[in-house]
Amino acid sequence: MSPFDALRKNLTVRRPAAGSYVNGRWVEAGQPTELTVKASVQPASTEELETLPEARRTQGVYKLYSSTRFQSVQENANNPDIVVIDNDDYEVMSCQPWQNNLINHYKALAARVQPA
Repeated sequence: MSPFDALRKNLTVRRPAAGSYVNGRWVEAGQPTELTVKASVQPASTEELETLPEARRTQGVYKLYSSTRFQSVQENANNPDIVVIDNDDYEVMSCQPWQNNLINHYKALAARVQPA
């Protein structure tokens, strides 16, 4: 157990099943998998917001620090993880490793998904 576990809270993550393109259209392959991860949740800084597409900067963005690697829009645009924070859905926009051999973790940016 990490000394920072007390600073982390349990979050629900919905990880979409792998899909594929069929005749040029994206087809989902099944139901998402739900998992619980521990993460530190903090508001994103102005500098971090600048790394996101302009339309996502005003929707509410959090940075997440976790030992769990998240699937992000940057690496898999069709199947990013959805993280539930305070009953709102947040799409993982980026996830970077911070492997310094002191406290290895991942830093992710997650933007709120607007209801359809």
